[in-house]
Amino acid sequence: MKTVRKNTVDYNLWNNTLCNYFFNEKYKNRTMYLYVNDDLIESLGKELQLSKEESIDDFCKSVISYARNDTSRLFEIAYIYGNRWFKQGAVGLPPFIGVLAVTVLAATKMNTDLEEGIHGNNYYRRLRNLIQLDGQGKPRDFEKCNELWEILLQWQQKNNGKYGYLNIFKFGTEYIGYPRSQCLISDNERELLYDFFFWTGLKPSESITAKQLEEQLDLYLYNKNNRLSRFFFRNELKNRESIINLVLFELEKWDGNISIVSNRTYGEQWVHKVNSYNLFLKVDIEGTLNKRVNLSLFGVLEDIESEEINYKSLDGFEIMEGAIKRNVNFSNISSDYYFELEDLRIRARFKSKGTFLLRSGLDKGINGWIEREDIQLNQNHLILTNSSYKVENWLKLNSYRYKEVKFSNQPNPWSFYVFNPEESHPRNLEFIGREIIVSKHNDKISFNGGLKIQHNEWLMEYPPLCIIECKKRSTVLLNNSPVLSVLENVVEIDLKTINIKEPGIYELSVNNKSNKCLLRNDYKNRLSFDYFNLSESVQHKEKMTIAGTYIYEDLEQLPPLIEYKGKDKAKVVSDGHPFNISVNKFVHAPPFKSGRDFKNIGLDLVHYNKGIERKIDILFEYLSIRQMGNWKVFLEAVMQIFGKENYHLNAYKIRKGLSSLGFVEFIKKPFSKSFNWRVIPPSAAIIPCETPMVYLTGGRTRSFLQDIKKQVPKNIEMKVTIPKNELEPLSFFIIDTVSNNMDILGDFLESINIKFNIGEDYFAHDLLKCLPSLSGMVHSLQIREKPTFGGDWNVESWDTSFHKWKRGNHYRLTKYKNLFGQETCFFSVNTTQFVEIEKELGKLYFAARCKPPLSIFLYADYVLKVRKEYHLPELYERVLVSCFGQCPTLEGNYRVYRNVPYDIALVVSVRLGFDLNYLKRGL
Repeated sequence: MKTVRKNTVDYNLWNNTLCNYFFNEKYKNRTMYLYVNDDLIESLGKELQLSKEESIDDFCKSVISYARNDTSRLFEIAYIYGNRWFKQGAVGLPPFIGVLAVTVLAATKMNTDLEEGIHGNNYYRRLRNLIQLDGQGKPRDFEKCNELWEILLQWQQKNNGKYGYLNIFKFGTEYIGYPRSQCLISDNERELLYDFFFWTGLKPSESITAKQLEEQLDLYLYNKNNRLSRFFFRNELKNRESIINLVLFELEKWDGNISIVSNRTYGEQWVHKVNSYNLFLKVDIEGTLNKRVNLSLFGVLEDIESEEINYKSLDGFEIMEGAIKRNVNFSNISSDYYFELEDLRIRARFKSKGTFLLRSGLDKGINGWIEREDIQLNQNHLILTNSSYKVENWLKLNSYRYKEVKFSNQPNPWSFYVFNPEESHPRNLEFIGREIIVSKHNDKISFNGGLKIQHNEWLMEYPPLCIIECKKRSTVLLNNSPVLSVLENVVEIDLKTINIKEPGIYELSVNNKSNKCLLRNDYKNRLSFDYFNLSESVQHKEKMTIAGTYIYEDLEQLPPLIEYKGKDKAKVVSDGHPFNISVNKFVHAPPFKSGRDFKNIGLDLVHYNKGIERKIDILFEYLSIRQMGNWKVFLEAVMQIFGKENYHLNAYKIRKGLSSLGFVEFIKKPFSKSFNWRVIPPSAAIIPCETPMVYLTGGRTRSFLQDIKKQVPKNIEMKVTIPKNELEPLSFFIIDTVSNNMDILGDFLESINIKFNIGEDYFAHDLLKCLPSLSGMVHSLQIREKPTFGGDWNVESWDTSFHKWKRGNHYRLTKYKNLFGQETCFFSVNTTQFVEIEKELGKLYFAARCKPPLSIFLYADYVLKVRKEYHLPELYERVLVSCFGQCPTLEGNYRVYRNVPYDIALVVSVRLGFDLNYLKRGL
């Protein structure tokens, strides 16, 4: 109902409007705050037909009128009316909300006003201004407001959460603590919270436990110097709990904006977050007698692969391992420099200065002198300046011994000076036009390696190395307890060796330096189809309709997979065209064969117990937590877990397995062996057997699996198989062993938010209906003339007789590769026209075009063998793997797929252009 505005100031109208805003269905059974600021009063004033300028004044005058214009008795009268209302049964809404609201409004205005001579902590001055009360200090009977807050809370409790539950506590002095607790986070700090939500990787409406939020706040506010940080790290448990509850409250309301005044939302910023980097000056000295100096701009880039960027795109920067470098001259460092790459979400800047302070970069793993923002005692420093007179005066002022160094290519007016402050603290630290800090000791604590989730957070099983730089014989503390004494200036500590057994935040400190890391293994699965966007398919040049083992297409609109015509004929539809094929009448391998239940399809099933995870399962959990990344992140994780030996080969095998199982989507970069990856949200694939049975695919964590196990009803079992291949994750199955009812199993999957396609058929059958033929894939590629390749490219062609690459350009499928690892492949349509084709797809197509087609498919009941040299298209591979829930095994010259119904084997071979050859029965 629209509020009707009277012509005179009306306290009851304001009081009811405030009550309607705070005590409604939105806050039912939830923690709430009576947060009142100018914006809220102006917004409510608009409902009362007041202008923005009138609202604050009208509200304050209405509160004054509540005291019958005797403002000195405002709080006494409010208490009398409020107490009487409560004792008489608390009928209706509280009559004193307007009075409490003005006390909170005063708290929001607690900032310093130099012109008025008001300190930021002067709450009472702000309150008196609002209610037009002369005098100083606490107004008469203001302490009775504390009792009104208690009455309000009792009223909410009496109504069993119908009007929410206020989180009130005494923040600050005794009398103003309650109103201040309602605006514990100011508008500026609220923007800080939005940044915190973004920093943590939270999404709007996402749930997080209070413990996990506390850990993230601890890392985020650590080393920050603001009011929220100081309050959070006070040794008062109640204060910390209050902040956590308030942040949880703000998270529930957060709509994805990262700024109070900005329209930029989570949706935009989450996808297009820009990484900003500061470039610094690097000086290299070469030569002995005739010394020269080389200048460069240097930047360290995190999580960026060298293959993602090139010399041209980075404006002349040389790409190095984890860094970029651009050679410059003296004139370049006299002006600011900036560039931005939108596609890579990178921007970098260099700030010019008249005087640069540099020091050896060895502590950062960089050879040469690099620009610094601090002076370290007992360390050599290099000054590069175009104001030599000013610098020499500063060196003399501090009585520093220094030496001017000259180089053969050094232009005027630039000069170089080397000095060592030794133990003498410098004076006039703004000598180069900005503040310089002094480091008494070269103490530093940093973390490196491990399975890093984000910021200072790691997966507990693979924590980082802690690198400590300090004086010899310094004592290292872990959470304020001594753990070791260092014998060298730089030491590496493996956190696994210092008795860390439980997840949590750990603080390492030495002398005056400290750093924190969070180790966890209790991650929830945050992957959801609500946030998952379909990717472009590289092979099909169209939008993919399958994610993992979940199909988006309307399956009922697709033609039947196969129709049998008697005992020895069948019709198969491929790319919309029907084909009549021969059928082996001696093969009997239907998908739901009677008597062939889950115990008889060849799986070694055991009960799932926490702790049977292997290295590959830890890797997949890590990928699930990270959700997406580039090839560098993937390789580093493989190397961290499985070691450096053969890590490229291991990465290849793991990638193939995770893709085949429908766990991870890999998108290859053109002319590269690198892939971007993202983990697919959880879904389920129906297994072809007599028993209702699915296998789980997509992202998962240990907590996620434990939660499922706890929710499994009595008639359903959760089983697992442990593959013999150490690079293949555990396979999880959910089976209805009692009711034998797929509908009951489907209801359970829906209850735990697992996507699946339920119908008359199984997943492999449904997926195969959606796929184009091999010819259709190749014919969608663009025909072109083959480009000319220089002498730095090696050429090989595929020999179908020996199933291997042969040096030279002898056959229709050719592969070109250069020394930088770039690779491309072409298939000749005729003597002048070619299609650029993915290597494995080209091999398969070439084999199918042979006359007669090569014999690479062999079949017996439920067993399909494919020659190991030929890899099927990704989704065809998923069709076969989803029949069994495990990757194929390698036996001799063949990959062996199990539990494959005859329908699937027949259609796969036909659509890929091959005959299906048959093994002797029983093999």
